[in-house]
Amino acid sequence: MFAARVRSHRCEFIPLLLLSCVGLTQLGCGVSKGGTKNPPPNAKQVLYVADSGNNVSGWTIQSDGSLTAISGLPFAVGGTSVAAHHNGKFLFSMGGTSQANNALNTDAVASGGALSVASTVPDSTLAGGMSINPAGTALYVSSIDAAQGNWGWKTYSIHSDGSLQFVSGMINQVPSELVFTPDGSNAYSGNCYHLGSIIDHYTVASDGTLTFTGDPLPYSYTFGQCIYAIAITPAGNTIASVWANADSQGPADNFILLFGLDSSTHKLNPPGPTSPASGVGRDTVFDPSAKFLVVAQDNGVGVYQVGSNTVTEVSGSPFAAGTKFTRVKFSPSGGQVVALSREGQQLFVFSFNGSTGALTTAPGSPMSTTTPNDLAIIQQ
Repeated sequence: MFAARVRSHRCEFIPLLLLSCVGLTQLGCGVSKGGTKNPPPNAKQVLYVADSGNNVSGWTIQSDGSLTAISGLPFAVGGTSVAAHHNGKFLFSMGGTSQANNALNTDAVASGGALSVASTVPDSTLAGGMSINPAGTALYVSSIDAAQGNWGWKTYSIHSDGSLQFVSGMINQVPSELVFTPDGSNAYSGNCYHLGSIIDHYTVASDGTLTFTGDPLPYSYTFGQCIYAIAITPAGNTIASVWANADSQGPADNFILLFGLDSSTHKLNPPGPTSPASGVGRDTVFDPSAKFLVVAQDNGVGVYQVGSNTVTEVSGSPFAAGTKFTRVKFSPSGGQVVALSREGQQLFVFSFNGSTGALTTAPGSPMSTTTPNDLAIIQQ
């Protein structure tokens, strides 16, 4: 079953832009989900990092944010990208020693956090960037041949044992990650294609199949201003979008827009005014309270307090200033922020102050790691 999502842009910029999009997808620099709910007391939090050596390493996150290595790391399960299932029993990983033997793996998570491949789906078309719906029943994976030889997502149903079954393909020329409303009935993807920005809106069928709504972006922007990442609040009522100049012309123009979502149709409402950002954002996520928006920037980790329709950068932000970050996530407890710097080959864990938004570097951070691509966190 295939569904089409194409745009009628001219093709002068395809080689450069597709190269950029491939790079961002493989780095996992797509879109993040909203903040996580608090886990049960004393729940163990395990951090996994995928690297260019086709491995995934793992650490237990201690209460102070320090990391304890999982015995047996690294695990040879594929290092392009990772996604954690909400039940804490499975991790989905992608990778291979070459594109020809690329595969999508379901990795069983042992009680101590060690990984082992439980099942695999060989597919040389997969390109990174994975998302899981809120119910944990569908996995969406970026592919250079999702349908009819086009870029897009492949949708897989997730069985109770973690094994995957192909459901459908959806064409999208820039298949970044998806964010979902809490009930999983609507999904969104922010991207920039041929220097044109859009937040795509999809309805989601019970089997996970996506249907494009065709809703236009309710915002008039200057050509070359690109959406680099989006996040959705845990309540599913607001989408934050992180923008930057993609054509490198003129002065830096980094900003953030908040779009409210219609409670009935789930369409984007016109945004509030632009809020300045201190750097180019590559990934973003709301904290569990939706009081703060955290952004992986090219100059540090930016933290912004969320108002009714704008955001304001908090004191001390960007944190770990001068570091180019590519990925950022909250721990399931909401007490830590984890960020990756691919260029710096570093892994940071920060303690998060839920009152002020301030980040404090945890003991042992930053940690050196070889060419990190992506990260995921589970709770057991």
